[in-house]
Amino acid sequence: MNSFLRAAAIVAATIAGLILSSCEREPGSGPNAEGINGGVKVYNVYGEEQDPSGITVTMEQTGKTTLTDHEGGYVFPYLESGTYSFKFTKDGFPATYVRDVEHKRTKHFSTPAPVARVIEHSTYYVTEASVTVNTETQGGPYFILKGKLNKPVPAGKEIRLKLYLDDEETVSLSNFVHFFPYRVTGQEFELYYPYFASLTSNGEMKRGDRVYMVFFTDAMVEDNCTGEYLKPDCTNSTSINTTNPIVLNEVIPQL
Repeated sequence: MNSFLRAAAIVAATIAGLILSSCEREPGSGPNAEGINGGVKVYNVYGEEQDPSGITVTMEQTGKTTLTDHEGGYVFPYLESGTYSFKFTKDGFPATYVRDVEHKRTKHFSTPAPVARVIEHSTYYVTEASVTVNTETQGGPYFILKGKLNKPVPAGKEIRLKLYLDDEETVSLSNFVHFFPYRVTGQEFELYYPYFASLTSNGEMKRGDRVYMVFFTDAMVEDNCTGEYLKPDCTNSTSINTTNPIVLNEVIPQL
């Protein structure tokens, strides 16, 4: 009987030791311990989510790579404390980046990185465009912008058309006073721009000035922007198509 109790005590002590050691394991012993984990979402130009698996994730500081799983997840385990940046690549899609992830190595825990968004580059562009001013309205004058895309958007789908406006003919993604996004279907479009206060509120332009405009197309995915509202810094910029820029111009109408 005593031998049985002694054996049971030994087994219990062994189990307790295993439990204790598993709770106090050495750094780097867990599957995701002390590293960085994150996720990826993939979208086509119409804003529809795609299969997120198989995206190549590269850690820029070390050159190490991994692939996302079927849910778009990835992990770089066992990293020293520091700042890390990641590049996300997929055939046929522009590269996406998540930069400056602050990581502090903590036992048994990993640092979550912001969700990366891999977005298909737009293959649409404007082939015809014109602008006129409508002054016969009680709500105030506005621009009427008409145009045509290089190909029709499939039925039931949309793309984003972005209008950039500036006081110089060199209006572009990096040189503009205001931009405004529109949803576009089909191939031909007619849009309205009444937002003249956005051009004049900061004193950059005034009514009677000539304003230059250009359209670029983009994927139907909401911008992930930081910075000022009128001049946001958007991480989606690589999905924008700047092919065939047709610069229009018109005078900002008086009230």
